[in-house]
Amino acid sequence: MGRVTKDQTDALLPEGFREDATTPNPSMKNPRPVSWDWIDVGRDDQTLRIEFVQGIVERLHHVEVSEGEDQVLITVFLGVDPDVRGGAVAAVGFTSWTSVRTNRPIASRRIIDGAEQQ
Repeated sequence: MGRVTKDQTDALLPEGFREDATTPNPSMKNPRPVSWDWIDVGRDDQTLRIEFVQGIVERLHHVEVSEGEDQVLITVFLGVDPDVRGGAVAAVGFTSWTSVRTNRPIASRRIIDGAEQQ
């Protein structure tokens, strides 16, 4: 399971690593759940900054948020670029991030990695 922090993005990330968020793209094929590395809960207690690793031909497909009374399940799905056609691909990963907003404040609820539940 990745780490969870509260309003620490600015303090923990150097300025050069705060680039624009990755936008989900549902046109990616074969979506699969992947573990996230870090979630930072924003000052409003509802905005989550989710950091994950993706490969060269992978893109963010979507993020599922399932809220319960005691926990919030966050699942990141990556898909493969539909323009990729066979051949060799370098096994290199790079860090990306996106953000989602919960319906209710996180408060004392645990944040769980949905990829680890599958």
